[in-house]
Amino acid sequence: MAGTLVVRDLVTAARDEHPTFDDRRHPDPVLLRALSRYNKELLGKIIRLDDSKGVEYFDQALPLAVFDNGIAIPAYKYPFGLQATALGRTRPHPLDLVSWEESSQYRHAGYLLNGILFLCGRPHDWTSFSSVRFLYVAEPAALAMDLATVLTAMPDSAEPTLVAYLALKMAQRGGAGEGETRPDPGVFGAQWQAAEDRLLDEMGRNTQAVSSVIRDVM
Repeated sequence: MAGTLVVRDLVTAARDEHPTFDDRRHPDPVLLRALSRYNKELLGKIIRLDDSKGVEYFDQALPLAVFDNGIAIPAYKYPFGLQATALGRTRPHPLDLVSWEESSQYRHAGYLLNGILFLCGRPHDWTSFSSVRFLYVAEPAALAMDLATVLTAMPDSAEPTLVAYLALKMAQRGGAGEGETRPDPGVFGAQWQAAEDRLLDEMGRNTQAVSSVIRDVM
């Protein structure tokens, strides 16, 4: 299920953490740029725990116009798999993604080289297939500088971590006026680190639980 976190809600919640976290001292564009950077960083950590998060796919019809040119694929952070659909079938089945060094040993497999997906074997080896599908985890894009942006790739459970990170960024920027209590970056930093640790620990335990269930079923 896609995430539903709205950037505006995250920024508002972070501003609630201290009286000095107002939009005059900490303009929205500054917070959006910080959130964009951290969004990519945190997604990378989540994907390393469970690389099924955020999996997308790219379909290519066969036959290829020029077999030896391979298939130009979208920018990816992690390759997740390769599938092929046989003629007359609707459901694809998995194929191996192999290294370039091993590619000559395979016919129905693929390999990645310089951002291009190549099919092993020769064109006639693929005449019984109608398409191939490359599954991948996309490189997280920078966020649009818009408070209405929805973090569809980020799980909703990351809300406390993202809010704590934005509060930390504002605490680090400072800006308390006369008679105001200056926010302590150390306190906000500890809160953010604890929130991130809880999130990653929870996701790690969930991944282990799912893996255990799969092993038991198999």
